Amino acid sequence: MSDPEMGWVPEPPTMTLGASRVELRVSCHGLLDRDTLTKPHPCVLLKLYSDEQWVEPCLLPGAGP
Repeated sequence: MSDPEMGWVPEPPTMTLGASRVELRVSCHGLLDRDTLTKPHPCVLLKLYSDEQWVEPCLLPGAGP
């Protein structure tokens, strides 16, 4: 399976593995200011493969468990 926006994407498993919980933590350091008046606002794009399609869940900044 391939998505031009995502580059190479592995094939999803062919069997159901049950429910899982995954925690991802991302941090950024030393980002360059592209504009001298504002701070950078980095973001992480997360795509999940669900029901044979890619979906982008809405994640709020600082949202935790």
